[in-house]
Amino acid sequence: MKKDNLELILDFDYTLFDARRFRLALAHSLKKLGVPTKVFLQLYPLAVSKQNGHYSYDYYKHVMLISRKYPKLSQPKARKLMEVIVRSSYKYLYSETVNFLRFFKKNNFKLILVTHGNPSFQKKKLEYSGINHFFSSVVLSPAAKVVTLKRIKKNFGKAFFVSDHINELLQIKHHLPKLIPIMKASSHYSDIVKAKKHRISTFKTLTQIKKFIMKELARQI
Repeated sequence: MKKDNLELILDFDYTLFDARRFRLALAHSLKKLGVPTKVFLQLYPLAVSKQNGHYSYDYYKHVMLISRKYPKLSQPKARKLMEVIVRSSYKYLYSETVNFLRFFKKNNFKLILVTHGNPSFQKKKLEYSGINHFFSSVVLSPAAKVVTLKRIKKNFGKAFFVSDHINELLQIKHHLPKLIPIMKASSHYSDIVKAKKHRISTFKTLTQIKKFIMKELARQI
């Protein structure tokens, strides 16, 4: 297998980035303005829209919703506090993420990041996470990942696709059979039973995923 044909396509939230811990940090940032974490989390779903089975969060809308419950809340101050958390996005990468990306970059994999969500918000998270330089391509798109991948590239070399979303992994397996789907099991979306039923390799950690990928490549040489 030629090294320049090796590709690794990755999701961001819950795959490389601990979105649950990040959301709690956003919630805690507003406590100093008198907003209880419980209220922040209760209103969070109302600030999220659903597109193509994925979710897009609007923190401007979230702050507006909170201000209806707390009329004295300064929306600019609230947004500013939340933006401090966004600027510290690097703190919410999984502990393995940087070493995982560095390993595959060093081993001549072409790394591609494809992520959903509010494009401007995701762009800020990615920028402040400090991992953009690992990727040859970063795609922010509201479309289903299978549609996005078909659009950006017609032919893949030896390619692996890692995500925590079982439905998009199944779509990839069905529509892009040359891609090898891998589930990064998270506490939020992962359906491990369904993944195993459809013979999608599932792992809890990025280190386990790294070992699996390298074994797959060694087996096929």
